[in-house]
Amino acid sequence: MATLTLTEQNFEESVLAEGITIVDFWADWCGPCKMFAPVFEKSSEAHPTVRYAKVDTEAEQGL
Repeated sequence: MATLTLTEQNFEESVLAEGITIVDFWADWCGPCKMFAPVFEKSSEAHPTVRYAKVDTEAEQGL
């Protein structure tokens, strides 16, 4: 399943939607975030019934 990109505009409707949502808050400068990204993506492929989403903390500081 594709990973959603969350923004202030779609955060509530996406996260509060029916079902399970797992959110990864990340930043370009974050080394551990970069190491975790492939694990997150692989997990999203292995669990298609779960919604996976990401938030760029630099671009979406309001979240």
